[in-house]
Amino acid sequence: MSAAEEGGLLVRPFKLIALLCAFLALALDVAALLSPAWVTSERYSLSLWKECRQLPGGWQCFSTLRTAHWPATCFASQIFCYVLTCLE
Repeated sequence: MSAAEEGGLLVRPFKLIALLCAFLALALDVAALLSPAWVTSERYSLSLWKECRQLPGGWQCFSTLRTAHWPATCFASQIFCYVLTCLE
């Protein structure tokens, strides 16, 4: 064994890489949650919070909190938080 291994100065990059990946995933998760539009086209826009359609009289928006993707997104976010806390 070398002196660095005996003194406990050996640094393994795997935990640092895992921490960096977890931080990046968390940052991208927050960016996705705050994004105003995930899917856009000329007459349609969809995000986690609202869905908008362009009608002849203007844009009509309504909440997507009652649609099917909302529970799936909440579940995925909870699993991510659980995995993130298990890294410690």
